[in-house]
Amino acid sequence: MFFHDADQHCSQRQFAMRLARSIAAGRFCDYCGDTLFSEKFDYLMSDMNTHVLHSLQYLRAILIEFHLRQDKQPPAASLSVCARSKLQALWTALGEDWELGAPAQQALVALGREGLKPQEAARLATALAA
Repeated sequence: MFFHDADQHCSQRQFAMRLARSIAAGRFCDYCGDTLFSEKFDYLMSDMNTHVLHSLQYLRAILIEFHLRQDKQPPAASLSVCARSKLQALWTALGEDWELGAPAQQALVALGREGLKPQEAARLATALAA
């Protein structure tokens, strides 16, 4: 997909640059000490063959998985209040790092909280391509 569609090519490049900005800001330091998270995060950073919203959903999943593992909970368990709070803070920080504009930042925080509604997904995809 990296060379198949010019819009996706641009979105993927922008996502990679934004992710690099957040890594440089230390946003993922608390996570990368975990071997399983690090492996999955490396995959996320290298996968340029998908839509950026899929990459964000994957990031959401590995972050949730990390917190459940840290809390010694099964994969289907609900996140603790503490874990939800940490994730909300991270999504808010990513939105600030990525300079998406208020509506897209709100959509990014919504992704972290409960997932995206179609309008939020479209808003976020457009902002990530810019």
